[in-house]
Amino acid sequence: MTPSTTKPQGSGVETEKRKGGGVLLCKLQQASLPADLSSVDPVPVVPERARWRQEVKMKDEALSLSNSERTKQEKIETSAKSHENASIVKEENDLQKYKNDIRRLEQQTLQLRLMIDSSKFATLKWGMNKSYASCLSDGRKSSNAYYLTKVISQDLGSDDIQPERECVMCLAEEMSVIFLPCAHQVVCTKCNELHEKQGMKDCPSCRTSIQRRISVRSADS
Repeated sequence: MTPSTTKPQGSGVETEKRKGGGVLLCKLQQASLPADLSSVDPVPVVPERARWRQEVKMKDEALSLSNSERTKQEKIETSAKSHENASIVKEENDLQKYKNDIRRLEQQTLQLRLMIDSSKFATLKWGMNKSYASCLSDGRKSSNAYYLTKVISQDLGSDDIQPERECVMCLAEEMSVIFLPCAHQVVCTKCNELHEKQGMKDCPSCRTSIQRRISVRSADS
């Protein structure tokens, strides 16, 4: 027979005490844990899905604000460009109107000058004829009367002048004086003298200031 081994009773009691002490210590720690955590600020716990939604919302708001600012800027630029185009069109229309007014005034001025020149020439011719008649009635044989007699005699014999060669002022004599610097040949010798004596200094054709008058003869003379 194998003798049975009997454990000392003291060892079992000691083990039970140790187990009981561990349980008691664990209970004491659990009892003191809520008191320690109550002094710590609670940390908010945000679920992952809620945080993702919040980020998406913030991005959408930022994108919407950016689009709104872009749209506002585009409207400002469009309005400024439209205003600029309208200003350019108005300036072009005004410029064209001014050009038309200037052209019209130039034409009116030219017509008035021609009328004035024609009136002056008619007055000179009337005075010349009147002086000639007075000289004949008084029987004077001055150089002026001789000149006028010569003029009239030449007028009577000037039927063979070509129309393109007629003086633009008297339409009777042949063009025989060149004005410089414009080089126009538009008046005869007699009308050139009257033109100069009257103080007219512009070419009847182009209104250029006359610097010099040159008398020339046609090939037939």
